[in-house]
Amino acid sequence: MKDNWFWHSSFMAWVEGALLDLTNWVWNKRHSSPPKKAVVKKDPVLEQSKEPPPPKKAPAKKVAKKAPAKKTTWTAK
Repeated sequence: MKDNWFWHSSFMAWVEGALLDLTNWVWNKRHSSPPKKAVVKKDPVLEQSKEPPPPKKAPAKKVAKKAPAKKTTWTAK
């Protein structure tokens, strides 16, 4: 027992406990699922009082410009 007194001391019991706690913490961090985000519940009264969004307008269609009408009758003076 005289050769092993350090390993049976209360300090080494504390070190062993601290190492076990650290090991368990690391294991739990590695193997546990990530925490779920809190779900925010919406108030149904507020949802009903909202006006529906205005309908979206269709984009304007591009119309090709017509060429100006050509004058077909030319009179020489």
